[in-house]
Amino acid sequence: MKRIVATAADISDVDFPKDGSRLEQVGFLLNYAILAPSVYNTQPWQFDISQDGIELYADRTRMMPVRDPHGRQLVLSCGAALFYLRLAARHFGYSVRVETFPGADNIDLLARVELPGTEAVTAKEEGLFQAIPIRHTNRNKFRDTALPATMSAELRDAALQEGSLLLLVESEEDTRNIAELVAEADRIQWADKRFRNELAAWLRTSSSVSYDGVHTEALGLGDFLSYSVPQIVRNLDLGSDRAAHDAQLVQGPGAVAIVGTETDDAAGWLSAGQALAHVLLHAAGSGLSASFINQPIEIAPLRLRLRELCDCAPYPQVAMRIGYGPDVPATLRRSARTTQI
Repeated sequence: MKRIVATAADISDVDFPKDGSRLEQVGFLLNYAILAPSVYNTQPWQFDISQDGIELYADRTRMMPVRDPHGRQLVLSCGAALFYLRLAARHFGYSVRVETFPGADNIDLLARVELPGTEAVTAKEEGLFQAIPIRHTNRNKFRDTALPATMSAELRDAALQEGSLLLLVESEEDTRNIAELVAEADRIQWADKRFRNELAAWLRTSSSVSYDGVHTEALGLGDFLSYSVPQIVRNLDLGSDRAAHDAQLVQGPGAVAIVGTETDDAAGWLSAGQALAHVLLHAAGSGLSASFINQPIEIAPLRLRLRELCDCAPYPQVAMRIGYGPDVPATLRRSARTTQI
């Protein structure tokens, strides 16, 4: 591959190596897969490419063991990358066959994507592909504009197509209850110094040059004294402040969406990741933004309370805000080369 990809703006389908080798063409698809959302932009995936297709592996060196001790969000993130990869392959006219968990002796081999032939992309697939460059996590307050009346059914259908369930929460009472769970989770997590150390390790300031992690301003932590923000996070329990900030966002304009699954295993997580990607791209294509409020799902007792509250699925996997937000910049990505085995 010729290009080093840092953001969605750095890649264009006109750069597809039409006259290149099959291996170069297959490898080019990774430039889109790596634009998928991941927990704290950890990008916990690796790819092994061949002329026949691509194997997707979980990269556990990029795991967050405090907030994700079982690797649930890691596998979910890889599922999102898998969906982006599928879309890219279809955009360039490949037929796609996916085998999940093909290696019984390697739990980190999550999927094998084969490209057995050619097949014209559908209008729906193309629409989702075109939304890839405009989908960015948006942690700002949303505008006070109601979601389209059809959006709940559309997002639910997008999740169902990937084997998962989705509930769009719009009642004030349910939203307030979820906001309280988010706030409680914030206070619990920030009181844990291990959590703060892990979070600080993935924070990026304006003075840092990194192609992963989350910028401090995107989290509403500001960029004061720049280099000192991670140190402040490590040493100060900001749980009360975060709880108030996040609860206000949850109860603000927009709606809360919960993606859930019937099982709580690696297969369910991978399915939820693909459903999440499908939902986010459909929303982005409709002019909507989204950001994650997964804190209650990361704490087992609160996850149970969220399940009882929403009754959307036996196992809630992702919680997010969806609404009309201001423009935000794309987060940086590691190059497609660095994600290859």
